Amino acid sequence: MRSLLFTLILITFFGCQQSKETMDKPYVIEVTTFKYKSAVNANDFWKEDARIEEIYTSKQPGYMSR
Repeated sequence: MRSLLFTLILITFFGCQQSKETMDKPYVIEVTTFKYKSAVNANDFWKEDARIEEIYTSKQPGYMSR
């Protein structure tokens, strides 16, 4: 798990390198980890997650991508 987290951090760091023109714009990267409760079906979770992203998350001010 630590190696996966480290890899994701490296990808995020190198993937977010900015040019001089965009360095004055602040960006936030949010990383969330969690475990499913035993009563939660993973497929149902991801379907609901996609629906919430479409109807809510993607419409928030400052949202760029996921």
